[in-house]
Amino acid sequence: MWTSLVGFPPVEDDPGVYSIVADGIVFSIPVDKGFVIDLGEKPAIGSTYPLDIDLQIEGIRVHFSEATILPEDENGLPLRLELAVYGIPQAPGRRIEELTLSAPFPFTSSKAGWNGDQLKAYIALDPGHGVPSGEIPLRVSEAFVNILGPWQVSWARPSE
Repeated sequence: MWTSLVGFPPVEDDPGVYSIVADGIVFSIPVDKGFVIDLGEKPAIGSTYPLDIDLQIEGIRVHFSEATILPEDENGLPLRLELAVYGIPQAPGRRIEELTLSAPFPFTSSKAGWNGDQLKAYIALDPGHGVPSGEIPLRVSEAFVNILGPWQVSWARPSE
């Protein structure tokens, strides 16, 4: 479970009402969904594979539209299989912030981040083993779902 602790400077001795406002609350949700990507017989860096895969995660349609094999880059990103992902909310105020992916070795860790309205998720490859060929089973094991706010918590400071 992921939690965040936020500290605030001391408040004056005023017994008023205080509030905290959050833009959203993110929950880590366990997921057990999978699909297969066929990289063919001779996958190469730069190869792109069109996908049309839909998963339902916590009432949100998550659409995988494309996978691309990308090289290690100057920003330190490893050799990887990158997936273009679109999350279409089924209910207002919910959004997938991140997905955790896994696949058999030589695939290793995964990361995800937003680029406009598109979530780019990748699963890294062990650099000593190159790109595998054939069908690759991928699993989504966790989703971070943001319940969008604003959320406000207010309380009165007790008098002494």
